[in-house]
Amino acid sequence: MNGSNRGFMLPLLLAIVSILIVGGTFYAYERARNSADNGAVYNTQVSVSGMRKYSDDFFGFSFWYPDGWRVNVVSPEKPNNYSGGIVARQLDVVNGERKITIEEVTATSSIQDATGVGACPVCVPLRYYFDKNTHMWMVEYPDGSDIGLAPGTIKAADVSQNTMGGLHMLAGSHRFGGNVIIPLSAENFVVVTVDGAIATGTSDPKALAKTVAALDPKAAASAGVLGQEAVVEAERAVYADLPGTIKLK
Repeated sequence: MNGSNRGFMLPLLLAIVSILIVGGTFYAYERARNSADNGAVYNTQVSVSGMRKYSDDFFGFSFWYPDGWRVNVVSPEKPNNYSGGIVARQLDVVNGERKITIEEVTATSSIQDATGVGACPVCVPLRYYFDKNTHMWMVEYPDGSDIGLAPGTIKAADVSQNTMGGLHMLAGSHRFGGNVIIPLSAENFVVVTVDGAIATGTSDPKALAKTVAALDPKAAASAGVLGQEAVVEAERAVYADLPGTIKLK
């Protein structure tokens, strides 16, 4: 190849490489944007005035809470609160007289909740586990139920309610929706429990639980930015002005 041809080919090759780089970058951008719009990618761009995000690297999840509240990491009050598992750590989200407790539970194959039994005349123990054969969450009623289920009855768990992070919200044993069990995996669970005044005095005691998301984007498909912001805003509306809390000046 003579010098004139080489001089012609070099600019041509540079132009082709530039086109490929720009085209590939645009394709990657469009794919990421479309995935985010479809809620398939975990989004970190959520922003709601008056709300803060708490990320827990220890257990791998996050949640939102109102300004004026604080998050305290404390030793588990009852490490053996749930049969089949151990409470590895506890977070108290507090403001004035109000408190929301978040327990991080590591289990072997199932988690049984009977924390509401006794204080509630119709609340019964519930045992949840993931059936690897059917790929479904199951619930067992060890002592039966007030709706006529015999002791030991097992059925598919109600997984119709999910957090904004796409994680299932399993009903706990407390009445009025006072506690929620959120599986991060088949062995790790986040249990969100509100105090009695919140459970009986708000329109949605599960508001904070609905903001829970896994830090691992592969754990579940999160809602898009607008969907997440709507959930966080709903929590702010429930908890920011709750009676018994301290208002920011």
